[in-house]
Amino acid sequence: MVVDPPDIRVPQQDRSRRAVRRLLDAAESSFAEEGYERASVRDIAERAGVAKGSVYQFFRNKQALLDAVVAKLGAEVDGVFAGLGSDPTERRPVRSMVDQVIGRTVELAGRRPAFRTLFAGLAATGPLADAGAGLRERYRERIAAVLATADPPSVVGSLPVSTVCTEITRGLLAGAVDRSGRVDDELATELSWAVASYLESVRDRTERP
Repeated sequence: MVVDPPDIRVPQQDRSRRAVRRLLDAAESSFAEEGYERASVRDIAERAGVAKGSVYQFFRNKQALLDAVVAKLGAEVDGVFAGLGSDPTERRPVRSMVDQVIGRTVELAGRRPAFRTLFAGLAATGPLADAGAGLRERYRERIAAVLATADPPSVVGSLPVSTVCTEITRGLLAGAVDRSGRVDDELATELSWAVASYLESVRDRTERP
């Protein structure tokens, strides 16, 4: 699971908070475009329009920058599922829930380049791969919680089911959202249909005598 980032000094002044936001945006773009090894603190500082030394006022090192980016993306993942499954007495149709989750996921992928890179697992090894695995685990946990409140209740968020939903999304998301963030609406619709159809097949299997 993604955890709160260590080795970060929380700024108290508005000016400093704005600088940190610029640094996180710059770090996200740099990691997504260059990868972890090639991304440098100097480049990130230049993208953010701050002196390199200013980076170390808030972040211990490059890993701390990545941790902060991943924590931010983790909060965005939580937002994908906001309002879903919060009331265990309220059950919603599976397809309606899937449409909402996939729609929000596609929107997130369209505006956050690092989310596309990390969630899709485009980095095979190293810190970015570890970060991507953490994001997918967070996503899978949220799916499991939401499916536990689905209608019909026989579609439960078991480990295999929520894992398959996450992997379907992971595999098709890169096609639905290109590197520039442009969304292919037809593929996004197919992605939603694929996840919903899979869950309906799970329901049919569990209800079969």
